[in-house]
Amino acid sequence: MDDFSLHVNGWKYSGWTALQVTRSMEQLAHSFSVALTDRWGEGDYSEIPVEAGDACAISYKSDWVTNGYVDDDSLGYDARSHTVEFDGRSATGDLVDRAAVYEGGQWRNQALLQIATDLCDPFEIEASSNVDLGGRFTLFEIQDGETVFQALERGARHRSILMLTKADGGLIFDRVGSAKVRTKLEYGKNILRCQKRSSWRERFSQYTIKAQAQGSDTFFGAAASAISRSSSDDGISRYRPMVLVADDEDSGTELQKRADWERNVRAGRAKRVTYAVQGWEHEDGLWEPNTLVTVVDPVARIDDELLLVEVSHSRDEQSGSMTSLTLTFPEAFGVQPLPAPKKKKGALF
Repeated sequence: MDDFSLHVNGWKYSGWTALQVTRSMEQLAHSFSVALTDRWGEGDYSEIPVEAGDACAISYKSDWVTNGYVDDDSLGYDARSHTVEFDGRSATGDLVDRAAVYEGGQWRNQALLQIATDLCDPFEIEASSNVDLGGRFTLFEIQDGETVFQALERGARHRSILMLTKADGGLIFDRVGSAKVRTKLEYGKNILRCQKRSSWRERFSQYTIKAQAQGSDTFFGAAASAISRSSSDDGISRYRPMVLVADDEDSGTELQKRADWERNVRAGRAKRVTYAVQGWEHEDGLWEPNTLVTVVDPVARIDDELLLVEVSHSRDEQSGSMTSLTLTFPEAFGVQPLPAPKKKKGALF
């Protein structure tokens, strides 16, 4: 039976009694959890030579899914059986956990990709980009107590781009993907369960971002010390303003992108739908985040092409092989205008 496999210490393990592999556009590190359970006398899984800290990789069929490390290992037993479990993350989990350290703690007139390379190299993680990362930062400083992820996420936010993890465990800067899944998610056909959510808690009618920039002979005074840009969300009908202060120096052009990005990301997080489907694949292969999927669901009032934000594959003895798919509208991770609010009350998108 085709399965996810754990590769560690020269061994390949599969046939898990319980499994979960999660990849998300909003969590830098991929995560996995696997478990084997047997009755006494049927096997001795307690002898599997896997420990926390071991380098590992996850594959599906012949393709690599993620590459990283075992975070936790555990063993348990009772009178009838014993179980071994391993939890881990992609190599980028180290960027989430560990402090950002760089000699001098700052860069002047440097590109974001070079800053990322300088911070990722000590962890033997390759930083790359699929997109134009914009101009150089006049000054980029590590803030006290920041992790590598927090520092780079701040830089990526200034450029309105995504930080994602590649299958080999590397870090890549990117934007919303354009690949389309041919398989539709359709009510009454392949959708097993649905959970939709819409919230106004972290969404506002107007976002104003203020910043300062380094002055010059032709750019000085209030023009440099009091830069401000705003972006409105027409989907919020009440007066709900938010004012943010930029972390670093910024020009008016970049600041406008920041305001639009803040609006879109918050709207995207506030409008979500999650579907459960049987199995781990669509007609062309494994479900992947950052792809576009057509959803036809009259109950949830959705008939649209949506962005797949998170994919979580699982298997257990009760439900078999399942995939949880979380989606939102494609504009949620960009700076383009948001979709026009739907007039039909209760519509999610």
